[in-house]
Amino acid sequence: VVADEYQGRGLGSLLVDALALVAMDHGVEEFTGFLFADNRPMLRIFEHLGAAVRDDSPGVVRADLALPPPGGLAVDAEGADELVWVAGAAAHPSHWPCR
Repeated sequence: VVADEYQGRGLGSLLVDALALVAMDHGVEEFTGFLFADNRPMLRIFEHLGAAVRDDSPGVVRADLALPPPGGLAVDAEGADELVWVAGAAAHPSHWPCR
């Protein structure tokens, strides 16, 4: 979820890349997302990435996104390690550094 004040700044695309990096590292080859049909910003992101988008149920669409081959993401190799760490840390709060 991207807070309203940060929408439209590319964070959704960055989050998809971060998730894709972690997913590919674990053998995932495709994402399936269910979105509200009126969520135009996220639909544009999925369509831009080449997802197959179709109606699922009233007011809901399904987006199937085949993950790109290694090196096919918008993020460069240097940023990839940091994104994987951040995404992994977000998935496992017990790994967060204490302050």
